[in-house]
Amino acid sequence: KPASSAGAHPPSPEDADDTLDDSVYPEVRASVSNVDDTEMPVMTIRAWVIGITLVVVTTGINAFLYLRWPAPRLRFIRLISFPLGKLAGLVLPIRYWTIPERLPWIGGMEFSLNPAPFNVKEHTLICIMANITASTYIVGGAAVTDRRFGSQLLYLARMQVLLTTSTKLIGFSLATFWRNILVIPGS
Repeated sequence: KPASSAGAHPPSPEDADDTLDDSVYPEVRASVSNVDDTEMPVMTIRAWVIGITLVVVTTGINAFLYLRWPAPRLRFIRLISFPLGKLAGLVLPIRYWTIPERLPWIGGMEFSLNPAPFNVKEHTLICIMANITASTYIVGGAAVTDRRFGSQLLYLARMQVLLTTSTKLIGFSLATFWRNILVIPGS
């Protein structure tokens, strides 16, 4: 419907709700569902253990290989995490445990290592965790700092933590700033 035609009525709220989450691109509509299953568990212990393990392994290997030429990178985390999640879904027990009441804040809560079959939301969480931390650009910054200021500055744990945290926070704040401009409008 042309929006600027004379006498055109603004779309009703019902029409706006139907098209709000739909992309204007047919390729995206064909491959990405705009329906969310809210019953799928996301923040499971299984997803966090697999994600943190892959984060540690891939970041360590990428940091080791970063200063070699040519520098190979581990980029296949998405392919490894899905079979690992499916395997964890088969191996882990389907049982609920209750945290003792004497523990503050979390006492009385129930948890399960295997609450449901491994799903796409857990897989997405694992991929996000592994891909955000797998970049080892900070190794180059550490090498430049070592070359410029000597190794005494490089080995300070405070310097490493501050450098890593500040660069990540700048990246996240720029992503948040541009999100409203680039991501939110679907068209």
